[in-house]
Amino acid sequence: NRFAVDADGRLTGEVARPIIWGRRKAAAAERFCADHGVDLARSYFYADGDEDAALMALVGMPRPVNPRPGLAALAAENGWPVLRVPPVAKRFRVSGWRVLK
Repeated sequence: NRFAVDADGRLTGEVARPIIWGRRKAAAAERFCADHGVDLARSYFYADGDEDAALMALVGMPRPVNPRPGLAALAAENGWPVLRVPPVAKRFRVSGWRVLK
């Protein structure tokens, strides 16, 4: 996807239309790779949802990461290795130091 910019060339925070999603994302990636000499068979792609299934199927090394149910089923069906990353423990901020006696 591309981000929208204002008349001064500053990012607006909006995503430019059309939003590339699902099969359109796979087609865009395929065009990009063809234009830039990227070998999809030697490429990795990481995702967690089945909306990226079409792109997963294009690359030689698909890597579902903590996949949601649809992508997990597709990974099992295709024999794709699944990466499981445990959640990061919640962090807290220390606002000051106190000497304990």
